[in-house]
Amino acid sequence: MDPKRITFDGITNAVIPEFPMRVVRTLHDNGYDAYLVGGCLRDLILGNTPKDFDIASNANPGQIQSCFANARKIGRRFQIMHVNDDSGQVLEVATFRKAPEDADEPGTLLSFDNVFGTIEEDVHRRDFTMNALYYDIRSEELLDFVGSLADIEQKKIVAIGDPIDRFREDPGRLLRAIRFQSKLNFSIETELAESIQRLPHLIAGLSARRTAFEIGKILRSGSVEPIMTTMVDYGVFSYLFDPIEAISPLLREVLQKIDAEVQQGQFENHFELFIAALFFEIYFDEHREPIHDNEEAAEARNTANAIIEDIRRHVAISLPERKAIASIFQLQSILEYRPNVTFVRQALSNPSLNLAFDVFRLRISLGEVSSELIDWWVNIMTADQAETRILLDDYFGVRKKPRKRRRRRNRSHSRGRRSNFQGSNPH
Repeated sequence: MDPKRITFDGITNAVIPEFPMRVVRTLHDNGYDAYLVGGCLRDLILGNTPKDFDIASNANPGQIQSCFANARKIGRRFQIMHVNDDSGQVLEVATFRKAPEDADEPGTLLSFDNVFGTIEEDVHRRDFTMNALYYDIRSEELLDFVGSLADIEQKKIVAIGDPIDRFREDPGRLLRAIRFQSKLNFSIETELAESIQRLPHLIAGLSARRTAFEIGKILRSGSVEPIMTTMVDYGVFSYLFDPIEAISPLLREVLQKIDAEVQQGQFENHFELFIAALFFEIYFDEHREPIHDNEEAAEARNTANAIIEDIRRHVAISLPERKAIASIFQLQSILEYRPNVTFVRQALSNPSLNLAFDVFRLRISLGEVSSELIDWWVNIMTADQAETRILLDDYFGVRKKPRKRRRRRNRSHSRGRRSNFQGSNPH
């Protein structure tokens, strides 16, 4: 199958950064074919700046590694090479793939996808036509095997091959289709959309690690709110986040906050915020009342940990992330009720207080909590040690009373008494 070779005005070697050009040329110099591929070309056609430049080659992972001293292999199911430069940039270099010969039949879930092939076979391992363009830096031409350029220009998401088979091979493609629809403002081709509606249950078959990876990409997209809304519309949301079936008001506020921050270039702690808001109602149903003592605090901690352990069956969560999510849950009661000075001091020293306070602010904006609490917490969270002590003393009424001065004893009187006692004679 020969591709169409297309010269596209917006894609020339002049617009490709130096590092990917150098990697492709190094592979050429070692006798291998290599092309820029996928999303970077789609983004350039759309007039966007690509976040990543991926490369596909007929060199296998070992051969790629022999070309670059700073290359390492990652992945098991789908092995790729990461090539690093001195500035910390990382490029993905993948070997052309073909369908595994021992796959039972089309549409079988692929647990292993490291059978190498030709560029023509690699095209048909890709998910959507918009991601199946190749760029040859030698001729400065696009290689279009499946009508990719036309679909991109028409802003259509079209599966390569039977979409049902493609989703069964890799359920993560359900999320990718929805993410691309919202992020790029593309339409999903009718047959593909119908397949998503028929097969939302497949998403439950993703591994916890893969689910966390896909959620991370969605959170970093800058379009997480419309993506999640579309997931609800297609029925995918409830299978992915069982038993949550809809977007709560708090979760929607968090999604909007995440989108605003990503669009401003802020990417930290969004996973913890998202998971905590997603499952907050389950925790809050158990611990809606204030926590007064250590026994109640232990019960709240156990509830938070049990919820997180249940989430981990579906989504991989690291230990620091688990601690942060549990703190977001538990600190809501202290932020809302300020039960005692000890708990407030503990909250002020908690490394996840700012995250918990973000959620608390959103709950206030939804009318769930009194807005009168905001100023007090802002003041105490920004106060120095002495000011903190004063604010706590004023609120809890624990300012120490001035210590009474002890009366000095009359030394001469005391000496006299001692002398009289010692000088007495019992006989």
